[in-house]
Amino acid sequence: MVVPMWKQRVEIEAGSRLAEHLGRRLRRRRRVVGMTQDELARACGLRFEEIQRFETAAADLPASHLQRLAEVLSAPVSYFYAGMEDGPAAITA
Repeated sequence: MVVPMWKQRVEIEAGSRLAEHLGRRLRRRRRVVGMTQDELARACGLRFEEIQRFETAAADLPASHLQRLAEVLSAPVSYFYAGMEDGPAAITA
């Protein structure tokens, strides 16, 4: 199946908005609990560069990492989606 270029662009833009939102929420929560990127990375078994890339939306945040980050930061996964304009469903629609 061939996907039209306009639809591909919309999907990329939506993914980018989601990555930016998750990154902002990740940075905010990390700072609230008083952790550095390095401390968070070590607690999650990641490198601090990965945390840095997630926070700046230079890389997508995999669901498996999000679950672990939520546990370490003592926040429900839903915290990271809170405040999205139309919620996560609108991003993937």
